[in-house]
Amino acid sequence: MPNSAGVSPRTAEEAAEPAGPDAAASGALAFRLLGPVCVTRAGVAVPLSGAKIHTVLAVLLLARGALVTDSRLSAALWADAPPTTSNSQIYTYVSRLRKTLGNRVQIFRKGPGYVLDAR
Repeated sequence: MPNSAGVSPRTAEEAAEPAGPDAAASGALAFRLLGPVCVTRAGVAVPLSGAKIHTVLAVLLLARGALVTDSRLSAALWADAPPTTSNSQIYTYVSRLRKTLGNRVQIFRKGPGYVLDAR
């Protein structure tokens, strides 16, 4: 249903993909956060290994392009009992996400955390 400006809202999946007939051929990614966290590329599931990587991706996506600090990621991953190697493990999870998602999504280090740009 269009809003007061006459624009129809897009779902999170639609917003992550470019519009138009060539969208599927371009390898566009779609993210789903309701239910199990998943990623698809042109309608095909992108395998994400492990619950921790799913958690990191979900936290970064929910931030909608804002900085997510290491401490926020640590709290999401381990609550009040992070391992002593938590920063190294977060770095590894982000590195794996970068490799899995490819160049359509940029996850970059900014100050004390990470920012995901899925435009």
